[in-house]
Amino acid sequence: MTVEEVNNIPFFFIVGRGRSGTTLLQNVLDANDSVLLPLESFLIISLKNKFFNTKKWTEKKIDAFIAAVYKEPLFVAYWDISRESLRNYLQSLPKKELTFSLLCKEVYLQFPSVFPKKSIKIIGDKNPPYSLFMEELITVFPEAKFIHLLRDYRNQIVSARKHFTLQNVALLAYKWEIHNRAIDKQKQKNPSAFYTLKYEDFTADPEKYTREMCSFLGISYQAEMLQFHKKTTTYFETEKFGFDVIHPHLLEPIANKNTSAWQKEFTEKEKETIDYIAGDYAAKYGYPKTHPKKNIRLFCTLLYCQCQHQIDIRVTKMYYKLPFFIRDFFHLSSKKMYEWFGYINYYSKQIDKMKKAQKNKF
Repeated sequence: MTVEEVNNIPFFFIVGRGRSGTTLLQNVLDANDSVLLPLESFLIISLKNKFFNTKKWTEKKIDAFIAAVYKEPLFVAYWDISRESLRNYLQSLPKKELTFSLLCKEVYLQFPSVFPKKSIKIIGDKNPPYSLFMEELITVFPEAKFIHLLRDYRNQIVSARKHFTLQNVALLAYKWEIHNRAIDKQKQKNPSAFYTLKYEDFTADPEKYTREMCSFLGISYQAEMLQFHKKTTTYFETEKFGFDVIHPHLLEPIANKNTSAWQKEFTEKEKETIDYIAGDYAAKYGYPKTHPKKNIRLFCTLLYCQCQHQIDIRVTKMYYKLPFFIRDFFHLSSKKMYEWFGYINYYSKQIDKMKKAQKNKF
């Protein structure tokens, strides 16, 4: 593929709060032979601050870019791309025509998808935290399209508590709302660039909404997209990904599950807290709240969530503006804190289960 052809390939993003079905959509769309949608990575935001404004790409600059690519933990863990082959390929490109956006696309095109591909017509990225980096993404890919996936905030919180280390329902409810509000903010600026989908609607009629997504992205619908699990059951279950632990539904056909299951998962106090924080916003998307209570405790809880989120987002955005050697220090420190004390890891429960399962195999 020529540089011009790669430049003309459009880009899209799946955004939404984690545990809302974004990985399910990623696999459905990647099962289309004209779509390439790699496994989750924070590659674009990780590299943007250092390389976006690069005007002159030399061999040395490309080597620095490649070195930075291989500092992204999820890329290293899951993309399975040879560093040497990637270097040889990127160095062979005409340097006068290179841009940061183009190099990102070229890296994505090297991803070895489990699904067979023909002619790639669109490249995608699925990453829930990108919901809070929408402006940065649009800066890199101004013509990008976005699929905004929502899920009932109560069921999302149930899933998040099961799989994430964060257990505070108030913070989880606030993060659900903030992620979706951030997407809505960009959606209001350019509505035609967004396709909004509710998880419950998709699982109730996957063919209808898959066809709509294909139309939105400008690609042809393929029946194989809804049979994605036939590939995942022979690949993700047996490889290092641990999808059978973190995303077991990816190994099965799409199912329309009970949307009121959350009612048995929370105490009355938790239901009141969740509805107070996220209920009004959720109602705009057809998720009616059931506990419209107000009191000083709930008000103080909301203030706490607002303060905590401001700290979290400022620290996160600052981190991706830091030089790589400082990021390396924080990454190593975080890893050691978890290894030594079991402190902080996004999927700590799942990683521990996967390690035990691997030990039992040998």
